[in-house]
Amino acid sequence: MSILSSKNTDAIVAAALELFKTQGYAGVSVSDICRAAKVPRSSFYSIFSGKDEIITHVMRSLKGDQQSMVTEFLSAENDLDRIWALYDRYLSLAMDFGPELTGTLLSLELQKPVGLFEVYNSFNEWFALLIASCQRQGLIRNKNKPEDIVALGIRIAIGAAYEWCLTGGSFDLREVAISEHETLYDVPPEFRRKTTRP
Repeated sequence: MSILSSKNTDAIVAAALELFKTQGYAGVSVSDICRAAKVPRSSFYSIFSGKDEIITHVMRSLKGDQQSMVTEFLSAENDLDRIWALYDRYLSLAMDFGPELTGTLLSLELQKPVGLFEVYNSFNEWFALLIASCQRQGLIRNKNKPEDIVALGIRIAIGAAYEWCLTGGSFDLREVAISEHETLYDVPPEFRRKTTRP
């Protein structure tokens, strides 16, 4: 990819995400994105086939961009904090996108997968290993198979994200999601995060 093409890609993605957040995915056209990114339509179509492909590009970038997550992961004090570091990556993404765009992503994923669940599921093995370690250390008292806990945790996270989108972001998604996972995991009170549930 040429430097100009890379600059155009970055400009298009940044402009599109900002427009999606403020005007909603359906309310934004390719022309709007090109105008905001200050690139001609021909440049847009030389990089992306349409709006959906921008979302797919963002999801692929998230899956490939591991450095910041690995740094936070390695600096965590214990395996429970490492679990929260992994979850926080996705919670931060949803909160940065806002309820409108996150809801659109969930909807698009159901219609035509754009990679949202693929990104989330790419860490299932890590979650299972960390949960098993936390079970041995007494940080998680739920004795079910780690893989089963991970699967239920994903359903809880999707449910929390759905409710957050439906209510226009009326609650702190991070606090609710972590509190619900602490309940699922049966984290002893002394190891729970200090959160204020709505």
